[in-house]
Amino acid sequence: MIPNGIPASETLASFIASEHIVELEIAPVKDAIKLCSQGSDICVCSPEDAQFWSIYGRTKEGFATLLHDISDQEEPGPIIQWLHDTTKLPVAFFSDRLRSRDAMPTLALAEWLTETIHDEIPGVDDAADFRDDDFENHALAPLRESLCLACGYNGDPITHPFADPDFNNE
Repeated sequence: MIPNGIPASETLASFIASEHIVELEIAPVKDAIKLCSQGSDICVCSPEDAQFWSIYGRTKEGFATLLHDISDQEEPGPIIQWLHDTTKLPVAFFSDRLRSRDAMPTLALAEWLTETIHDEIPGVDDAADFRDDDFENHALAPLRESLCLACGYNGDPITHPFADPDFNNE
């Protein structure tokens, strides 16, 4: 698989090296002017407003470069897991209102998403205000579930749906 944000003339390995990428980030994004213009203005947004997810490579100077856009809610986990395992780069999350403190392995990111969802559920500490479906209806729940399934969070084996011959995928 060649991520859709990388020029066709590049491989994942050459692109990561040439751009000096040191970590991966996943973010909810939307087209901010889709209804107002013939162009587009893709911007990071809140998970509630996301039209799709983008995975960026970030340099140590803080510059971000698009690696891959994902429109299917079931794909972010396997793709970010594959990119993490293939490049050995840690992963962070960011949105317009939320950011993980550090980049981390995908399993730790799944745990961070679990804690973040738990912290954002209103009434979680008061059983009278808590609904059983609050957790699964949170805007981050589809990303968390996709990542949990891909990274072995629930004890399932890690699967890699993609392969890149330029990296050692062992």
